[in-house]
Amino acid sequence: MKQPTLLNCSLRKTFEFVPDSLDQAKIKIFIVIFLLNIIKVCIALPKYVEDAQQQMFLRSIFGIIISLLIIKLLLSRPKWINFLIHISVLATIFLVFGRIILYGNYTVDIAVLQQVFMIMTFSFYGLGRKGGMFYSAIAVIPVVIALVVNQQHAVLNIVPDIFTNVTYIVVIVLNFVSIGMSHYLFYSAFVDTIDEKKQLNQILHKTAKGKSDFLSTMSHELRTPLNSVIGMTNLLMSEKTDPDQKENLDILKFSAESLLGLINNVLDFNKIDSDSVRLEKREFNLYNLIQNAHSGFRLKAHQKKLDFIVFHDPEINNFNIVSDSTRLLQIFSNLLGNAIKFTESGFVEVSTSLLRHENKIARVRFCVKDSGIGISPDKRELIFDPFVQASESTTRYFGGTGLGLPIVKQLLKHFDSEIYMESTDGIGTNFYFEIDFETISFNVIDDSDKINVETVNIENIRILLAEDNAINVLFMKKLFAKWNLEIAVASNGKIAIDMLIENQYDVILMDVNMPVMDGLEATKHIRKIQGSQSKIHIIALTAEVSPEMENEIRNAGMNDYMTKPFVPDELKAKIHKSRQHVIASLVNA
Repeated sequence: MKQPTLLNCSLRKTFEFVPDSLDQAKIKIFIVIFLLNIIKVCIALPKYVEDAQQQMFLRSIFGIIISLLIIKLLLSRPKWINFLIHISVLATIFLVFGRIILYGNYTVDIAVLQQVFMIMTFSFYGLGRKGGMFYSAIAVIPVVIALVVNQQHAVLNIVPDIFTNVTYIVVIVLNFVSIGMSHYLFYSAFVDTIDEKKQLNQILHKTAKGKSDFLSTMSHELRTPLNSVIGMTNLLMSEKTDPDQKENLDILKFSAESLLGLINNVLDFNKIDSDSVRLEKREFNLYNLIQNAHSGFRLKAHQKKLDFIVFHDPEINNFNIVSDSTRLLQIFSNLLGNAIKFTESGFVEVSTSLLRHENKIARVRFCVKDSGIGISPDKRELIFDPFVQASESTTRYFGGTGLGLPIVKQLLKHFDSEIYMESTDGIGTNFYFEIDFETISFNVIDDSDKINVETVNIENIRILLAEDNAINVLFMKKLFAKWNLEIAVASNGKIAIDMLIENQYDVILMDVNMPVMDGLEATKHIRKIQGSQSKIHIIALTAEVSPEMENEIRNAGMNDYMTKPFVPDELKAKIHKSRQHVIASLVNA
């Protein structure tokens, strides 16, 4: 930014080049003090003429000229403010030393004390803590010397006759005005700065909320068609196909799931960035979790002909842990996904080791190691920044968004842990972290609720689908036809309510976002209907994934939910489970 011209005499124009409120306050304080000094000197000039003090008169005129030049320089070169403050404070300190030690016979009058206070005020407000402490310490030295040297302790030399001098009284008053104005101007700027920060925080909060809302909306708009793409692909893959068709379907499914993974990563990062992630506490077996992570990536490792190795500390099998298995699996998925992606040959290894186990707290170290491309030392910090990869060539060759490791880093903070890395460029990388887990005695986790979908029969279940997207309706009809089921369809929540009143259904699959009346509002109305229909099992279908949406679904009265795009077998299992609830309620009735 350009600085004001040398001819500038406007404080307003000067402030156009100094946007910070505190910097503006420093300039105001500086100018006010120099203007008051000019006024004080002008008041003293007649007294010097009256007393024929020609030397003092000339020095005063010279002082006025210097003060005006300094003010003019400050208006045209505001960046020099700190330099000018240093010069002014040093000049005042020399004046204090002179008046106390050289000419004052080691006595201190009220005017000198005022100058010491002005040095302290101006140095702190103008130069900050270090400058303020430095110059304040120097300014009090002559006062301390006067206390030590003057044996009569007649330090504050105030002669009663001096107050009959009007000039002296005015000077003293103006000194107090200078000190008071300095405090007032800086405090006002301080308050303005706080207000600006509050307004900025509000703007940032609105911006963050807008970003979150936008991503939630985009999630729905992207997941809804993906639900149809992945669903139709699964339906086609379940039918007999020739090798060429199967290859095409595999490519289609892989591309759709890759896009879904990208959407999930962006949404997860948004959740973490907005600090809306909350860890759940559930009992699970760590060995099973590691095996699940290994199974999920075994095919990709096999396709690249990589050795995919698991080393699991057997001592960890002696207990279960209580933590968030979903988030822990997400951490492993990101690390293993990266390891396999960036390894062209060799191995990928995941290992666990029990470091200690006492007082029902186990510290476990996890390692994910590979023989991939490695990371150069100058890029190791960058890879944990969102949307950043080690190099442009990495992005071009391997693809990806660069969100995996930032998500891992942020998630580990919720586990009170952090990620560490050892890497050699061109040889491989080892990521490791340690987590303290609450442990409980080993118990076989009850999996009686797990359903074998291959043997499940959901025929004769009466299902109402509330869905406004025609493509999704077509997919759902084809899916249920495969299960030998016909479904009734309502295009919005209001129609779904009317159909429920007129017909009998066992389950409603309710899309959350629909025109006329959305799924949440429709569910609230259904729960108020008189009779058994109000207790119908409602499964929400939503493309929005957030803790807030989960709470809204529960609060509306829905029994369960499915996230689009969903796995057909999971939907089948939930429908079967809902029928079991219906049967149980009838028996209990």
